[in-house]
Amino acid sequence: GTRVVVTAHNADWALQAASEFCGNATSVIACDLETALERELSAEETPDGRPGVSLLAFAFNKKGLESAVTNRVGQCILTCPTTACYNGLPFEDRSTSINVGGQVNCSDFTTRNECRNAPNNACRWNNKAGICEAR
Repeated sequence: GTRVVVTAHNADWALQAASEFCGNATSVIACDLETALERELSAEETPDGRPGVSLLAFAFNKKGLESAVTNRVGQCILTCPTTACYNGLPFEDRSTSINVGGQVNCSDFTTRNECRNAPNNACRWNNKAGICEAR
């Protein structure tokens, strides 16, 4: 299993991302992942000082866990405006850790040009809101 920390501009966006991540994941029966909201986190408890949530995720094996978490982070968390995602485990043992991709936090980019030049084309500029968002 693993623990994921999700942060956002406010608690509502963090909870929305958590809801999307946990959707269709109440059991590993006919599903890639079993996951749930562990708890809400205050800004003082998160790596970037913003409100957040912690999520727990489980699968039958490491490869399945890595694949499912990677897919859900990319499709469910980073597509919610202002979100960032972090390793929620207190240690980093490379032999047991999973890789869920690069470290691009779109909310770090404050100008349209910075946003458009984000690594791996990971971000897009929202003209209406005037913010950089994950694709």
